[in-house]
Amino acid sequence: MRRRRYAWIAAGVFDALVNEAIAGYCRIRGLNLSEVCIDV
Repeated sequence: MRRRRYAWIAAGVFDALVNEAIAGYCRIRGLNLSEVCIDV
């Protein structure tokens, strides 16, 4: 699993996982991030 980690990172697997988790949370909680101001 550790050997595949870098390939998964390069393929964007973890980014997709984070996006799916946020989308799922938004569906459950009704969070609309387009109305939130975030300083970067």
